[in-house]
Amino acid sequence: MLPAESVPDHPPPSPELVLDYRAREQFFGFHKRAARFACIVTHRRAGKTVACINELQHAAIACARLRGRFAYLAPYLKQYGDVGLSARRRRAIPR
Repeated sequence: MLPAESVPDHPPPSPELVLDYRAREQFFGFHKRAARFACIVTHRRAGKTVACINELQHAAIACARLRGRFAYLAPYLKQYGDVGLSARRRRAIPR
């Protein structure tokens, strides 16, 4: 246990977090919405999963709650594992 006088009054500065994501034009409205829920209808390989995961990352970073909860839903568990987790891992690697 540290003595009270050696504990700093403020937390140490957190490292700068840079998210490598540029929204495509069809997702501008999705990212600017104020509604809690959204539905995206675009063609295959338009980047829906990437847009959703980046939206969750931005919301988690901006969340002031101690234990905020966020979710990404996919039609099938295997689809989420194949697409969602690999996209999240690629984007979470520090540069």
